[in-house]
Amino acid sequence: MLFSQSNISIGEWKSYLPLNNGKSIDVGGGNIYIAANAGLIVLDEQDLSETFYTKVEGLSGVSIEKIKFDEVRNQLIIVYEDSSFDLFTPNSTFQVLDIKLNTDILGSKKVNDVAISQNNSNAYLSTDFGIVEYDLEKREFGFSCFTNERIFDADVRGSTIFIAAESGSYYFDFNSNANPSDFNTWTFLGLENSLPEVYGCNVVSIVNEKIYLNVDDRILVETTELQFEEVYEFDDSNYHAASINSYSDGWILTLLGNTSTSDVVFFNNENMPIVIENECTNFSNDAVQDGEGRIWISDRWDGVRYKDNVDATCQYLNFNGPFSSELSDVKIKDDQIFVASGGVSDIFNYNFSDRGFYMYNGQWTNVNKFNYQPFNDNDILNVFQVLPHPKENKLYIGTYWAGLIEYNLDDQSYIQYDSSNSSLGVAIGDEQRTRISDMAFDNDGNLWIANYAAEKPLSVLTTEGIWHSFSIGTTPKSIASIAVNEQGQIWMRIAGNSGGVYVYDIGESVADPTDGETPRFFTMNNSELPTSQIKSIAIDKSGDVWVGTTEGVVVFECNPFDLDCVGSQPLVDQDGNLGQLLGSESVQAILIDGADRKWFGTKKGLFLQSSDGELQLDHFTESNSPLFSDEIIDLAYNDNNGELLIGTTKGLQSYRTKSSGATRKHAAEVYAFPNPVYPDYQGDIAIKGLARNANVKITDMNGKLVYETTALGGQAIWNGRNYNGINAARGVYLVFSSTTNTFEDIDTHVAKILLMK
Repeated sequence: MLFSQSNISIGEWKSYLPLNNGKSIDVGGGNIYIAANAGLIVLDEQDLSETFYTKVEGLSGVSIEKIKFDEVRNQLIIVYEDSSFDLFTPNSTFQVLDIKLNTDILGSKKVNDVAISQNNSNAYLSTDFGIVEYDLEKREFGFSCFTNERIFDADVRGSTIFIAAESGSYYFDFNSNANPSDFNTWTFLGLENSLPEVYGCNVVSIVNEKIYLNVDDRILVETTELQFEEVYEFDDSNYHAASINSYSDGWILTLLGNTSTSDVVFFNNENMPIVIENECTNFSNDAVQDGEGRIWISDRWDGVRYKDNVDATCQYLNFNGPFSSELSDVKIKDDQIFVASGGVSDIFNYNFSDRGFYMYNGQWTNVNKFNYQPFNDNDILNVFQVLPHPKENKLYIGTYWAGLIEYNLDDQSYIQYDSSNSSLGVAIGDEQRTRISDMAFDNDGNLWIANYAAEKPLSVLTTEGIWHSFSIGTTPKSIASIAVNEQGQIWMRIAGNSGGVYVYDIGESVADPTDGETPRFFTMNNSELPTSQIKSIAIDKSGDVWVGTTEGVVVFECNPFDLDCVGSQPLVDQDGNLGQLLGSESVQAILIDGADRKWFGTKKGLFLQSSDGELQLDHFTESNSPLFSDEIIDLAYNDNNGELLIGTTKGLQSYRTKSSGATRKHAAEVYAFPNPVYPDYQGDIAIKGLARNANVKITDMNGKLVYETTALGGQAIWNGRNYNGINAARGVYLVFSSTTNTFEDIDTHVAKILLMK
């Protein structure tokens, strides 16, 4: 079972990340450490039991670039893509942000490798701007040497550090009186060392006290002090050297291919190649040996790989997860999660993604061209949108390439709809492709489809299986997303700088485009929209339509076909001053939760606002929460338990909100969780199954009121304290709940909570 994919408490986070690819690998302290792009896998050498760590479990970041084990301090150095790094143990994480935040460094700050000197407790970071020293004991930086070229690798022998750079290999002796910060004091390894005068170097490694260098397309080894000879040559048109490491019988060379291929070459102590391993590699960049003699291979493709010894067959460890962290759309139905992998850029260009879609129902199922033959046979790329059928066990898949796929979740059969068998049309200017940009069901079960850039870009598949398509009065015909309300109005987001919002009335007959209201087209010129660049649309529980733009939010609380309906920009109190709701933010996604509160996903984090939008209740960012990325792509909500799914540019995660879905009446079972409440429990107590926004009173057994609140949707929260903030005494408490809608018969319910504190 995955570490992060079990039930979580209110206010807690959960990660849904792929942890099968390996970007870096190291061993030490009885463990194997594998850095996946999205997190860290720790395997016990004895039984290969696994533990997973992501930002939710204490890492400071998401995109790991490199790891290195510090044997003296029994900690792992984890370097991230943004050039920050952690000093990590299972019990603590010390984050170092100095390089990331240093504004004096111009250009790339990427950290390419980490070397550790066991003699003086220093780590040496090879970066795109030079070499940097960091004291692992004092946890402070030493010298920084700016080289004006990329440093790819480094290693230390005694008092001397060797580096691999674009212009060759250099070294510096710390016992000299020279200044290591001055690159002019470093010595170049060249002609006098039996090396070329001009060459490039990717890798330098100390194996059995000898220096091994990658020199262009060759591997050279030190024979006598600082004198080298060639021991291996490879095809540098297809490969480049990625790593050199020792193992019990010699050393290991990893060659990373230029086209998703790689080789791992094993050498004996006489520097003779004995095995060239390519069965166990796809896109490998490192190989190390653990304390049990196994060879572990870090591979950026699917699966963690190892060999029991050099001559053994390849073995795989697969950890269930989504195929990729890339996503464009997230949906939930009956606790099952559906994720589209993307394939479309911000300006609706093709990304040629072959990752398919992912489904989670206790375990992940990934469907793509690599494991589902119809996707391979029919060239199904760019899976952009997913939508489960509200009543049937079907999933509709909108591709921005090959039309619409109706996927049967019971038997995995499919129907593909495009211009040959439906009303869907090819894209204007690209007559080979049928682009689907969004889908939505209306109240009658008809499926409405945004057919991006088609001549008639709005289509419908009726419950009888009949197709119709409709023109819209905008140019270009770029419907980016759609939302359908209870009145049968289809709100469409038109893409582009001069986009806007187009509203179409279904009317009495789906097939007749003339029997409804005259369509309305809103832009910044005829409404309160601050810009015509529209990014998101959502309809709340009152039927109001919330529109996210690149300059904040507009709400339409009116009939869009009335000429005086122009929308309004909600005002919020910002430090005593009234301002427009998220007026400076690009609102990428809008989610209405069970309590009708508004969640806004932006490029600067996730905002939670009150139901009217006027009060900010929370703001989650990368820096103040486990949020993977400040840039939000999509949001989805599980009515059953209040779990908010958050799709970010760095993967999928969730946050357990205080709300849940609800109806006008109480559920058949109203219950509290946890119940009983044991003495060591510190969190909130949730009362679930309530009527929407019910009034909740909590009393002791004598009827004395202890606490009163209003349900957030169908769930109320009690912190176990009374009005004075004092922990309630041990005993049984009664929960009295009643509906608040005065126009209907009052619906009530009574439940009990046992406090054992």
